[in-house]
Amino acid sequence: MPGPVDIPDSARHKLCAKCRRWFERGDGEEVPVERMRLFEGMFRLAKTLAGLEPKRVFICHGCLRRRRIISAAIWLAFVAAVAFALIHGYLTDGRL
Repeated sequence: MPGPVDIPDSARHKLCAKCRRWFERGDGEEVPVERMRLFEGMFRLAKTLAGLEPKRVFICHGCLRRRRIISAAIWLAFVAAVAFALIHGYLTDGRL
């Protein structure tokens, strides 16, 4: 996997939005901007349904991999916590 570019050329290279290093265009993907505000997901869905293109940023493959691993770990921890709560409730109470 190729790494960051030493001498960037803005016509040929892209700046990663996460690690702020320059890469070749094929060394990453254009993904929608992540927003953490309360209603941002609903606004993005409404724009998509209206046919408006959401704003996209370039993220390198290394940062995308890190992002997917962290997301998977968060979901796994959530599922484990719910399963633990259900099993603990069943074992102590005898019913759900």
